[in-house]
Amino acid sequence: MAIRFGIMSPRLGANGEELFRRAAELGLDVEWVAQVDYEKDPLFDPASRRRHLEWARLHGVRFCSGAMAFMNKTGLGSKIAADRDFARKGLAAWIPIFHELGAPHVLVANFGKAKIEDAENERLLVEALREAAPLAEANQATLDLETTLDAGRLKSVLQRTGSPRVKVYFDTANVFQYGLEPVGQILQLGSLIGQIHFKESNPATLTSDRPLGEGQVDFEGVVGAMKSIDYRGEVVFETPPGAAPMASARRNLEFSWKLIEDFYGPGAVENEKKF
Repeated sequence: MAIRFGIMSPRLGANGEELFRRAAELGLDVEWVAQVDYEKDPLFDPASRRRHLEWARLHGVRFCSGAMAFMNKTGLGSKIAADRDFARKGLAAWIPIFHELGAPHVLVANFGKAKIEDAENERLLVEALREAAPLAEANQATLDLETTLDAGRLKSVLQRTGSPRVKVYFDTANVFQYGLEPVGQILQLGSLIGQIHFKESNPATLTSDRPLGEGQVDFEGVVGAMKSIDYRGEVVFETPPGAAPMASARRNLEFSWKLIEDFYGPGAVENEKKF
């Protein structure tokens, strides 16, 4: 596998079968984002999950990964026991669901209330990941951490976790909010990166309200670093849908496809080209 492109489910501006029709029109995989009240998410109910799987198969769409919006409201490393327990329970519930979807990667976010502030947060996070690792192994899942930590601290967390099933979900824009830059972080993390979000950063506000290539992310440097570490896997768009989600997604796809082929070579993208 070289590179595949996917997109977070809310970024196509559609639900139900229309989500998969739109993804298929662009040739994109889907990263499903489970809602905060996860037991009310359409994929939590087995019958509804079967319908979504049928729609995905009908339109030839793959689930590349899964994310859980509730993680940022609770957190595996939270010092509040009730929040921490909720996050652990939710993760344990969703790992098998994502496996049923055929999604090999699970995004484990640590922002907002879940932000890893200090050594105690790190200790609790490591403890939770150690607990979850056997379930991830049983479901052939990789748990990819998305955090505010730099490469050095992330390496420490992964080392203490001691499982090849725990890696890093690297986001090209988030690093600017913490005084870092993406190229050096990618090179330091190397093979510890399990999956990548392509996202732009507005230099004035550090928000992600711009199309790829129109902010401060050096995407040529990013893709060059990806090639240097021999990254082969999914690149998922966490990009603003804007007023015309399909046009926005297509523009970001075309931009990214050219960059990947410039650095990796023609034919490096596995998705079917539909533009």
